[in-house]
Parts: sequence; C-alpha cells; structure tokens
Amino acid sequence: MNDADFEIEDGVLNRYTGTDTEVTIPRCVTCIGMEAFAHCKSPVCVLIPDSVTSIGEEAFAGCAHLTAVSIPDSVTEIGDCAFELCRSLGSVMIPDSVTSIGDGAFERCEAMTAITVSPDNPAYCDADGVLYDKDKTTLICCPGGKAGDFSVPDGVIRIGNRAFVHCGALTGVTIPRSVTGIGINAFAYCESLNGVMIPDSVTSIGNCAFMGCDAMTCITVSPDNPAYCDADGVLYDKDKTTLICCPGGKAGAFAVPDGVISIEDCAFEGCMALTGVTIPDSVTGIGHSAFARCDALTGVTIPRSVTSIAPFAFYGCRSLVSVTIPDSVTSIGNFACIYCSSLQDVTMPKGIRIGKDAFKGTPYGEEHDLT
Repeated sequence: MNDADFEIEDGVLNRYTGTDTEVTIPRCVTCIGMEAFAHCKSPVCVLIPDSVTSIGEEAFAGCAHLTAVSIPDSVTEIGDCAFELCRSLGSVMIPDSVTSIGDGAFERCEAMTAITVSPDNPAYCDADGVLYDKDKTTLICCPGGKAGDFSVPDGVIRIGNRAFVHCGALTGVTIPRSVTGIGINAFAYCESLNGVMIPDSVTSIGNCAFMGCDAMTCITVSPDNPAYCDADGVLYDKDKTTLICCPGGKAGAFAVPDGVISIEDCAFEGCMALTGVTIPDSVTGIGHSAFARCDALTGVTIPRSVTSIAPFAFYGCRSLVSVTIPDSVTSIGNFACIYCSSLQDVTMPKGIRIGKDAFKGTPYGEEHDLT
C-alpha cells in the first residue's frame, strides 16, 4: 500500500485512489470524508484506526466488493448513506462510542443480515439484527438481507425514515398498535412486500413510504384510524381528499375517486402495471413524481382544475404516448416528462412555462427542440 493512494488534508481523508483489496487507513486520519471511498471497486476489507472519530456521508457508498469493515470505538458519528450500496457487506458492529448514525447509513446492503451494537452503547441497541435507538422506541434500520416476514416489536413508536428501504426479500411486516409514525421512504422499494396493515395508532406517514413495492396489491387501514383510510387497497387521508399511495402491484386502469383534491408526491410511482388513470376535476394538485416510472401508462388527461404539474410528475413513463394539458395549467415542472421515450403527442396551452428538461428524452421534445 502506498501513502500516495490517500489524499489527506488536515486529518481528513478526502479520497482513496489505490487498488488494494485490503486497505489500512493511516493513523494521521481523524475523519473519513464525504465519498472518500465512494464507488471504489477494489477494497474488500478496510481497517479503520482508532484515530478516526467520524465517517462522512457516503464515505464507502458503492464499494460493491467490501465484505468487512472495522469501526473502532473512537468513532462517534456515521454519516448519511455512509455504507450505502455496499452489496457484499454481510454485517457491521457498532461500538459503544457511536452516538449519531445518519439516514440510510446501511441502505441497500443486500447481503447484510445483522447490525450488532455494543451493549454499552448509550444511544443505540439491536434486536434480531435490527437497529433501534437505545430505548427501542424508534426502529432505525432493518438490514437489507432480512428475508420473510418481520414483526415490529411492541413498544416501538416510530419507524424511521428509510428504515426498511430496499429490503428486497421482505415479504410481510406486522406493525403493532404502539407505532404512531412511519417515516419518509420507510418501506420504499421493498419489492417482495405483498401488503401492509396500518393500525389505528398511526397518525403520521411520511412521503413515499411505500413507493416501489412492486408486489404490493393492497394497503389496509384500521377503520378506527383517525388520520387515514383505504379504498380498493389504496391509501388516503381520513376524509379521502388526498390520495397518498397506490400500491405498486395495482394493475390495469384506475379511476381516482371524485372528491380527491390532491395526488401526493410519489403516489403512483413505480406502479409498473398501471395502464390508465382517470383524474376527476376535483383534483387541484399533482405531486412530485406522482406517476413516475409507471411503465405501462399510455395516456393521461389532466383536468382543468389543475394549475401546475410538479417536477418529475411523469418521469420515465416509457409507454406514455400522449398527454393533454388544459389551459388552466400555467407551468410544467422541471423534468416533468423526462425519458418518456414514447411521448409524441402533447396538447398544452400557448405561453405555458416549461421547466428544465421537462421533455428531455422524448420524441415530442426532440421534434419541438425542447431537449
């Protein structure tokens, strides 16, 4: 190993440029900086010295061959997405010194079956390989290799942001009545999760909590829940004026119920088998990425009640051929129809504000010089 492989400034390791499979970080390093090892293909094992106190955001993200990493008990902080996409990392041990772990720190670690925490850690604990805060009221991270059915322990109050994201082999989850909140992206891209029951205790569900759950055909809500309800397997707020999430396995044509005012961010994102959608004139808002990656969606007519189209609203709808935008719409958000590779026919009013790359990667955009 060559010291020249490490770009270090004032104790911060900014970048590793070597090709060794086993890497020992020099003892002069006190902080592993943002993206220091990001997408390095060579490291299999990384030894971190006890001079290091923090591991930065995305520090090891995308190290696909990394199978082992030692975190010494000098480290107090692990940043957001620090080990994201370390697909070969099977487990990790959190020492008693770590008091801050960022969102998505171990996201998409598909081989990881267990996160272990030192019993002396004052901030975190583990149970059955899952990471919790110390008093076990917040479920922070379920490792990506967890398979089959999982029951959230009774006593958990909050399921954290991205807690189960990309747990691709998870087929079922039981949420107890102690849970009151489900975080942003909490179950996103759990591709094998076939359904979920929301108990009456849950009063807060973050954006995009169940997006990209390809096998999910039904979201069920306790009839006693004061904040949410379901109809035909789709999640709404209690008075059914906001459509929050259509499960990813919903197939065929879908009619948004009359009375719905808002289609939330990511509401239909990843509904790959959705072929058509009818939007009533009660709808005034269509959220960010609302219909993104609806691969089978061929056409959509937006009602006159809508005044703007949010960014990424129809991103990557590869079968979308036509879109009708009424005179009421004054702006189209950035990337709204980007990569809709079949989009040829767009009807929209003159003078409408068109956001950045709204029609990039579409036949319509190329024909009208909008790419």
